Order: sequence, then structure tokens, then C-alpha cells
Amino acid sequence: MSAARRSSRAAFTGASLTVIAALLSAAPLRAAAFQGVPVVSLGGVSIDRSTPNVDNIFVGTSTATINWTPSDNATGGGPIAFLGSNGTVNYFSGEQPYTVLNRIIAADASRVISFDGRVNSDAVGAIWFYAPGGILIGGKASFNVGSLLLTANDPVTDANGEFLKGSSFSLAAASGSTAAITIDPGARIAALVTGSYVIAVAPRVDQGGAIDVNGAAALVAGEAVNLTLNAGLFDITVTTGTAAGGEVLRHTGTLTGAAAAAGASHRIYLVAMPKNDAITLYVGGANSVLGFDIAGAADVVGNAIILSAGRNIAGGAIAGPPSQIRADVTIDRGQYSSALTASSTGETRAASLTGGSDFASNLDLTGRDRAEISAFTGFTVKISGNASLSTTARSPELNDGAARLGGTTLLAADGGTLTIAGTLALAADGYGNANSQGRGGTGTGGTATITAARGGTITVIGATTASAQGFGGNSNSIGAGDGIGGTVSV
Repeated sequence: MSAARRSSRAAFTGASLTVIAALLSAAPLRAAAFQGVPVVSLGGVSIDRSTPNVDNIFVGTSTATINWTPSDNATGGGPIAFLGSNGTVNYFSGEQPYTVLNRIIAADASRVISFDGRVNSDAVGAIWFYAPGGILIGGKASFNVGSLLLTANDPVTDANGEFLKGSSFSLAAASGSTAAITIDPGARIAALVTGSYVIAVAPRVDQGGAIDVNGAAALVAGEAVNLTLNAGLFDITVTTGTAAGGEVLRHTGTLTGAAAAAGASHRIYLVAMPKNDAITLYVGGANSVLGFDIAGAADVVGNAIILSAGRNIAGGAIAGPPSQIRADVTIDRGQYSSALTASSTGETRAASLTGGSDFASNLDLTGRDRAEISAFTGFTVKISGNASLSTTARSPELNDGAARLGGTTLLAADGGTLTIAGTLALAADGYGNANSQGRGGTGTGGTATITAARGGTITVIGATTASAQGFGGNSNSIGAGDGIGGTVSV
């Protein structure tokens, strides 16, 4: 019987399966899990909806697309309850790895699609959900899958409808979209297979749930995004930033996972790119946890957290030219169990705004305007590795000073305690532009400051270095620019 079943599955085609899916979905939707009608547009898929509140979805090809039309076709109103709390959806294929794209297009495409039930897959399944109005993962929802993608940006397809090109894909929202991926407190997402991924991409991302991934995770705020998955070392290129403003990317929940095995790379990426207006990437809160298992925290090569506001990711590292629009990074209270690197085109700040923080490994902050670590109001900021703060000021045009006199600050005030177990390095250096036609630009240093005030305490166990140098830009004709030093203050 099992051999015959395998043979019949292998014979499915996209066209015949579209008919099968339509027939199976003809049962009253009150008995189905997903509250909508499916049509298969790519690959081989069969859907069994014979068990009340359960959808069993078999994927027989390496990629597949299911177009879902929600049964709630009202215009306007709140989120569409696409998967209720009593619903369960199971994806499986047997043994063949697969990626299945679920496109959920409501009659009113601006409405949010909500999930409150359970979504499961076998270990080889990568489950993708796209809804142009955004996706809400409610506090009762749980996902236990091989890998997961949630997006409000339409996956770009070729002439055959394929959305994957090797390990690369592109996602593009409508121009000006401010749709969001929201994961509520209480929601649980588990992708526990070695090398798995959890990705959320939208103009706005708000992650307050619990994510556990045995590989890599990426939360990306942007309108058009290209991604390449490479054993945890992702390439993330935001070709069009988000039109949403304010805190476009928020992480207040938990995003954790197993430490990488020897030679492997586990990463957490939070990337936000502005389009026209200043934005903020915010991490923190009473329940905020980021990083991989504490046993791997010292392995800064295998396990790392990357926060980038205004720059892209290449080969798992912050790279490429920065956005000219301001984008800030704010790291508030929380537990950070892996080495953390953060970069912004504005201010990058790790501060005890609402409570203390514990960084179990290195902390490296870079801001075009400012980089700061601070402890206030009786709170404690503890860094068990090395701490580094730097600015990246450069002259905006020839023969001019640095674009911003960058500042780096280490501060404990009002009873705050700041402890660094390793070394401390502060750099507020300014660099003039090179000029092949005339004199090089002037480079002006900023300020590097270490301050303990009003009962604040700073302890650094290792060596401390600070610089605020100015470097003139090179020239092939008239001469190099001037270098003007800044200020170091303790």
C-alpha cells in the first residue's frame, strides 16, 4: 500500500492538483483549518481537509506555490482570522526538501492576515507566507517547521512562476507600503533542524514572541530586499528602504537558538533601511533575549548578533555604502548571549533606558554620528567580553570638515554601574575625502569621553584606549587635506 501511495504522489502534476485542491476545499470552511480556498499555481501539491480543523498539505516538488483566497472578503475592518486557535495545518513531503510559498491575497489586499493556530512541517520543509497587507502571528499561535519565511513583500517570480534561484530570492512590496509583520507575545516559532532559518521581511517588523532557530534568523525592515542564504552567512541587500517611520524594526521578545557546531555559523540579523525619513531599530524590554546558547557565546566566529540600520549585509557581515538618511540603533535592557555588532548611519546606543543589560560576549558599536554605552538610574550594564565604540565621520565634500564631529561616550550616572571584563576601545576619528583633481578634504576628529557622574561607577578590567584623530584626505594633484585632532576626555 505504501509503495502504491508513493507512486500515485509522484504522478501528480500542477494542473491536476489544482483541480484536486479545489474539490477538497469545497467542504464547508468551518471544518477547515485555513479559512480560505486554495489554488495551486506552481509545483505538485495535494490538500486533505477531511478532518475537521486540520489541513494536511503534501508537497511533491522542490518548490510549490499555493494561492489562498480568504473566506472573509469584506472591505476594510480588522485582521482576517485565517487560522483560528483551534486549527492545525501540517505540511509534509516524505523525504524531498521543499519550499512552499503560500500567497494569501484578500479581496481587500490592505487587510492583515492573522494566525492563532498551529502550523507544522516535517524537517525538510521551508514554509513561506506572503500577505500584502501584513501578517499577525497571535499570542496563541505556534509554528514548528523546518524553516519559515513571513513577508509582506511579494516574492519576485520568473516567467515560470519560480520564486527561488538557487539559494537566492527577492521580495518587493508596493511602493510606499507600511505593512507589518507582527509577532505577538506568547507566539512561539521553532525551527530546530540544523541549518534552519526564520526570516521576517516587511516595511515594518515587530517581534515580541519567542523564536528558536538552529541556524540563522533575519528580521528586515525594507520595501525591496534581495536575500541569499549561505549556511548562516546571509547576504541581505535592501534596494529600497522602508517608507514607514519611527521604530520600523522592534525586537522585544526572545530570539535564541543552539550554539553553532565547530566550523558552522549561526547568526541573528536585524536590518533596517530608511527610504526618505529617519528610522530607528530598537532592541530591548523586560523580556528581551537575543543570542545563541550561552556555551557558545565566547565563539565570536560561530555565533553572532548583527544589528544594522542604514547598511546592508554581505557574507554575514555589515558591508556596502551607508544610506544618506539617518537610521539609529537603540539597544535597551535585555540578555545578549552572543557577540553583538551594531552599526548605524546615526546614533548607535546601548543604554539602560528601562533596565539593566547583560552582554555575555563582545560588544562592538559604530555610529556615523555617535556611539554610546551608558548605565543610568541604578541599573547595571555588564559586558563579559571586550567593548568597542567608534564613529565613521567623513567630510561631505572637498575642502570641507568632517560630515559630523563624531562622538563616542562611555557613561555611568545616577547610581548606574558599567562593568567591562575585557578591553575598552573608543575611536572618534574624522577622515577627509580623497580628491584626484584638487586638494584632499579636511579630516576633523570628534570627542571620545569616559564619564562617571552622580554616583555612577565604571570598571574596566582590561586595557583602555581612546582616540579622536583627524586624517586629511589624499590628493594626486594639489596636496593632501588637513588633519585636525579632536578631544579625549576622562
